Amino acid sequence: RITINSKSYCYLDAVYIYLSTVGNKASIRIEEYNNVSAEWFDVVAKTNVASGDPGHFWLHHATVPFNPNASNSAYYGKVRLTIIPTITPGCESKSIVLYDLRWYGSYPGTDHSTIYS
Repeated sequence: RITINSKSYCYLDAVYIYLSTVGNKASIRIEEYNNVSAEWFDVVAKTNVASGDPGHFWLHHATVPFNPNASNSAYYGKVRLTIIPTITPGCESKSIVLYDLRWYGSYPGTDHSTIYS
């Protein structure tokens, strides 16, 4: 699980992941943390299971208004991505190797995305 805290304002909308599942498979879950209620909510409950040896995963998701402003319930101060393995028989001792993770976003009203982490 990878958690990213907001340090500036933007709207997140896509994740790029480059990883190797080393013979296993993986799915992705994305959550957002509401600043006021102090609760996690699903953005993407769970993607389809896919293999990556190594694999490129591009996941466009619902917009997350990402902002460190803890007093406004319309913003989310943290996002987290969980890689959920599905173990293939004979590969129980293999690890998932994460090579690259990029979370993309933009400011409202713009038509391009920028890497934010």
